Amino acid sequence: MNSVETEYYSICADTQLLEFVGYRNELSMLSMTLALLKSRLHALKTVSFEVDEKLTECQKFALMYRAGQQDIFEITVQKIEQMKRNIIQKMNQDIKEKRIAPLAPFLNINNPDYYQPSIEIDSSSPFITLDTVVITPKRLLNKDSEFSNVISELFEDSEEEADVIMMLCLIKENSNQSSEWREFFDKISLNCLNIQADESLQEMYNSMIPVFSEEFPSVFSPELFTLESFAWADHVLNTYSIDNPLAIVPL
Repeated sequence: MNSVETEYYSICADTQLLEFVGYRNELSMLSMTLALLKSRLHALKTVSFEVDEKLTECQKFALMYRAGQQDIFEITVQKIEQMKRNIIQKMNQDIKEKRIAPLAPFLNINNPDYYQPSIEIDSSSPFITLDTVVITPKRLLNKDSEFSNVISELFEDSEEEADVIMMLCLIKENSNQSSEWREFFDKISLNCLNIQADESLQEMYNSMIPVFSEEFPSVFSPELFTLESFAWADHVLNTYSIDNPLAIVPL
């Protein structure tokens, strides 16, 4: 859970509400579990042993146990990858049907009886990738070539500055009234009315935006890239994002 989810669930006494916290949490949990299991599996596969007559009985049994552990890890990884594919399919189905939880943040505890984690997924459906159901910097930058070119010029290491780039992209996209994520932006903005920029965020803003606006006034309009919009984007990033890859979950 991130800090917002922890706050909402800190006094949760209904274990059923913990079965499915929300799409962001589910994706984050499955990705983290996969990473942990794959690291263990990689450790097992990087060293190979050959069974020969010189091995003691205990050594042979140890290798048998090791092989069994590898089988268990591989089966578990496959199972969790399937669970992740199902979640992505469910998200894609919600997006197609223009379904979004009534209240932000989009958590089960905040939207009782809304989420249906057990709905059936058609096995014949085409494979859906994660980046088609989340908001990534790449998807946002592809919408505006001028903005994308300026971002490339300003940030040499896009991976190192991924968080800041995402924030700038979110501010830019939120200004688009016909954005495909318009409902998402409108609903979450209701929870951001009293968001204030802390000192570190204000320092970051002051170190970048005035310079960007002076150098690229047609891209970084001072009326659009305000401290308030910067604080809004930071809140969205902290509340609705997943890592590896960095993305915003808009459901």
